[in-house]
Amino acid sequence: MTLSASYAPRPAGPETLVELKPGSTYHHALVATNQFGIQAVGEDHTFTTLPATPPIVDSESSQGVTQSTATITVTLDPNGLQTSYILEVGTEVEGKVLYSATAFGQVNKSDEPLSFSLTGLQPGTAYHWRLAATNQDGTAYGADQSFTTAGFASALVQPSAVALLPFTSIAELDAKEAEENKPAKPLTNAQKLSKALEACKKDKKKRKRATCEKQAHHKYGAVMRKSMKKH
Repeated sequence: MTLSASYAPRPAGPETLVELKPGSTYHHALVATNQFGIQAVGEDHTFTTLPATPPIVDSESSQGVTQSTATITVTLDPNGLQTSYILEVGTEVEGKVLYSATAFGQVNKSDEPLSFSLTGLQPGTAYHWRLAATNQDGTAYGADQSFTTAGFASALVQPSAVALLPFTSIAELDAKEAEENKPAKPLTNAQKLSKALEACKKDKKKRKRATCEKQAHHKYGAVMRKSMKKH
């Protein structure tokens, strides 16, 4: 800054300083030099810039979670400065959350509630999300939040397997029916004698049992011998 030559006192400034760091103390002094090279230094003065005011994420919540959709609401305080934001959504892979930018925007200098509708989500999946907000004083991240989409409806009860009957052909059915309707083969005399003797054994009295056996041999044994003589 250069002042024109004059012997009268004149104010120097004001000067606007830019790109100062927030929350920092600065020293300043006026240094004057005349045409003869004589230099004078004024008193040392200080000032401290205001602390940084990055944005603040006031509150966060998720509602209306379904199998494929969810609604996220956030209240963002820009701390009186123009602020931009990014909504980050991700899933956990091998114990680490991988975020990706999902929505962008800006807010003015006052608190503004924000609402985001997420679609195309996978059923039965845990999602993480957070809001990143930036103004000239810095960037702030909201706390990590999560929700889990609804899974598919429980599986229907599977009916028990129907027992399958063995296949039987028509020819097999006819052969079986013919076998069932076949007349019984008459017993031989030897078979009749054997059955008669078995019946005689049921009699506990020895005399009666002997008489029964004698009659059986007389009835069937004679016939059997007669039959053998023919051959």
